[in-house]
Amino acid sequence: MLIAKSLPVLSVVAFLASAESGTIPAPLVLSLFAAQATRIAVDPVLPPATLRELWDSVTLVIHGIVEVQGAPQATGVVTRRHTVRVVEVLKADTPAPPVVGVIQLGGNAVVQGQEISTEYQGPLLEAKDEVILFLIRTSSEGVYAMPHGAAALFVVDRNLRTVRIPAGSRQLFLDRQALPLAEFLGTVRKVKRDK
Repeated sequence: MLIAKSLPVLSVVAFLASAESGTIPAPLVLSLFAAQATRIAVDPVLPPATLRELWDSVTLVIHGIVEVQGAPQATGVVTRRHTVRVVEVLKADTPAPPVVGVIQLGGNAVVQGQEISTEYQGPLLEAKDEVILFLIRTSSEGVYAMPHGAAALFVVDRNLRTVRIPAGSRQLFLDRQALPLAEFLGTVRKVKRDK
C-alpha cells in the first residue's frame, strides 16, 4: 500500500540542504521517510503575492540553459541535481559562478529495490531547456534550490521566444499564461531597479 505524505516545499528544501551538508546523514534521511511512505506528494508553498516578494525571497535569479539533466536521486524524497549554464545574472547576493547546480524535487527513483515517487506540480527540467529561475543557496558551494517550486520556474519556449508562466505565478503577471521573453526579463529587471 502506498501512503502519500505531503510536505511543504520549503521544509523539504531545508531538509535536503541539511542532508547534503552532512548535518543529517543521508541513510537517516532515507530511513525517516521510507518508513512512512513510498510516494511523497510535495505541497507547493504559496507563491509570494507580488513579484517584489518573490524577488526578495531568493538569493539568486538567473536566465540560463540546462546543460545536464540530473538523474533521479532519493534521500527521502526524489530530487534531481541539474547543471545550468548562466546566460545572465538578474540578482545575486554573492558572485554567481558561470555554471550552477540546481536541485529540483520530483520524479521516480528505485532505492533498495523499492520505487520512491515524489510528485511535483510543474515541469521537470530537461537538457537544453532555457529557463529563468528564482533560487536560494544551499549549504553546498555553487548549488541552489527552488524554494517556491514550480511557481518560481519559468521555461522559455525557444520557438516562440515566450516565457510560460506557471499557474501558481500568474497573479504576478496579470494572469497571463505567457509573456515575450524580452517583456518578461524587462519586468524582472524593473523590480531590481525599483528596489
